[in-house]
Amino acid sequence: MLCPLKFALPTSWSTAPTRGSSAPFTRAFSAGSGGRCSVTPTLTSAAGVTLLFVQEEDYVSPVWPEEEGRQQKQVHFDFLVPDVAEAVAKAEALGGRKADAQFGGEVFTTVLDPAGHPLCLVKEG
Repeated sequence: MLCPLKFALPTSWSTAPTRGSSAPFTRAFSAGSGGRCSVTPTLTSAAGVTLLFVQEEDYVSPVWPEEEGRQQKQVHFDFLVPDVAEAVAKAEALGGRKADAQFGGEVFTTVLDPAGHPLCLVKEG
């Protein structure tokens, strides 16, 4: 089944089937809309950019921050949020965790989604 796209080809975000999907986690911090393309969860932005959340049996979580010889991050998103502490609590409630290494001070916090992808929750304004 082809996916209806408005402006861009979809981008795949690999995730592990045993650790839970990154789609509901990412959708919680996005103004985009969720859906499905065949059996794959999707997230489409207001501009029409679509992410496909593809589960892969041999998925290896990235290491954050990067370490030589270990799996690097494949993608990194920043989500603008009104309250960083509240957004971190929401991320943890959805199966994510605060990254051990933090570089954003009061401006942003890096969290890892259930599949280990790093993303930043950034204070709006």
